Amino acid sequence: MWKNPSRAALVILAAALVATPALAQDRGDSHEPPRVLSVEAGQALRYRFTRQRSASGAGLPRASDDSISQEFTLRVKEATSDGGATATIEFGQATGHYTMRDGPRVDLEEGAELPAAKSNEDLVLPRSLTYLSGRNVEVTLDGRGRVTAEAGMREAMQAAFAGTPFAKRADEFPDADARGELRLYIPPRWSLKKKHGAVWADDLQIDFGAWIAFKFSRVWSMTVDADEVRAEAECSAIPDRTVPEGQDVAGKGSEAFVWSRRDGLLLRHTSAFTFKSEGDRGIDATARQVLERIVAEESPLLVTLNVKPDETFRFRRTLARSAVCEQLGRDGDDTLTQDVAMTVASVTEDGGVVLDLEFGPFTGRCKLADGKPVALDTQKGLPEVDNRTDLALTRGLTFLGGAKVRVTLDSRGRPTHVDGVGAAMAKAFKGTEFEALVAELPMSEALREMEPFFPPLPQATTESMSWQDTASINFGSLSKFSYEHRWTLATDDTAYTASAELEHVPGATVPAGQTNEGTGTITSTRSKTDGFVLHHETTATFKGRGNFDIDTKFHEVFERVTK
Repeated sequence: MWKNPSRAALVILAAALVATPALAQDRGDSHEPPRVLSVEAGQALRYRFTRQRSASGAGLPRASDDSISQEFTLRVKEATSDGGATATIEFGQATGHYTMRDGPRVDLEEGAELPAAKSNEDLVLPRSLTYLSGRNVEVTLDGRGRVTAEAGMREAMQAAFAGTPFAKRADEFPDADARGELRLYIPPRWSLKKKHGAVWADDLQIDFGAWIAFKFSRVWSMTVDADEVRAEAECSAIPDRTVPEGQDVAGKGSEAFVWSRRDGLLLRHTSAFTFKSEGDRGIDATARQVLERIVAEESPLLVTLNVKPDETFRFRRTLARSAVCEQLGRDGDDTLTQDVAMTVASVTEDGGVVLDLEFGPFTGRCKLADGKPVALDTQKGLPEVDNRTDLALTRGLTFLGGAKVRVTLDSRGRPTHVDGVGAAMAKAFKGTEFEALVAELPMSEALREMEPFFPPLPQATTESMSWQDTASINFGSLSKFSYEHRWTLATDDTAYTASAELEHVPGATVPAGQTNEGTGTITSTRSKTDGFVLHHETTATFKGRGNFDIDTKFHEVFERVTK
């Protein structure tokens, strides 16, 4: 089963059975780059890691379907003199499912015993998925966030495989493989020689068991603004020696990394790949991975959710935005209104809720690429358009009209899981040239679509507290504006109201030589009784002058209509 049975690392089998899209590889720097980490002792960052893969077809001995979800906290012990840090990774319980050799699906539940294994494969797979559950691993990071030393990975592997035929291999788990496994949870940044606008290419191999491996070519691009460093890639499958000669293969994928410029550590990594081969060894396979920062260590909230199953809340969202850039011939103007009913399906043990959302029709107007205004009403159908820009605009604005979605909120009111957004988008773009692009909407993108309907709870812990944070508003590729919020909190007998003045922060997305200014306000009123929004309103304006003259306005209201 192994190409090199003499190698002692159990990770060989684990990697062969669990599809893990490799992280972008450092191509080899000629010098050590400057520091990028900026962390302090005691700082704690919490992440959620999810990984899924499926593979089926005549070219495989059996179909497989494996999924894993796990949260962990990266707790900084101290910042080191070389710009790095020492830290502890505290892993939570891994949950998910996998398929056994004879086909049945097994759920991996928190605290549950693993089922009896009928084969070595059935013994190794669940343990390789869950061996870090409840474990702490000590790591040393250099200035780019690379793991240069670790302690605890071998002990975790030994505990998982104690008393099995693989115990000896676990005892000899190589340090290099341990550090490689940790790259899944702490991806390092690329060399700082790659600046805003950089484009480069590399290859990636994804293993789907001992049966076959797929190779993809990736073309990367990097963008940098005031808050984030983003590297994004489009991927396409390339034939490899593991594919039989003459076999037709097709595959595509996408991958994206986002790092914080504030602390230098990862904010989000997403990847999604599909592969298909035709013939006697036909294979259909998918691999998806999301690693995202959930929240830093947080204090209790003054405003909390307090609802009961079957309660229904009704809201209305109105949005008006415009963006004018004469040099590009851009003159956008969109106005939309939509009602949404939220019914509490259940309350979770951690104080969050599961909501069933029923979206009403979209009504409003938008301006097409030729400057013509058109009415939008999803009950009457969308207007016929003759170019891809207008097709993407009209359907992208209104795809949630009439949709039914289930959303899970954590105790702080933030969406953590959503079902139904991808189906709504697939329906909106069915039969168009965008159908394939939206067919596999990543969870992170689906959650982002929910953000307007779930404004964050005020981060105050007392009624007299003031605080600051940052956010951004997107108006297209040239118009991402970052703002600093300066919040104050007011209260009456029924509600808390958080108000903020928005101060524009220039970002790297503004062309050189550009001058810009922006102002805005936010007010967010929450019920003291249930913690849900009563009224949330954002107004912002922005002007940029120089190579591009940009004028934008943004006004959004999300308010409770009835209960």
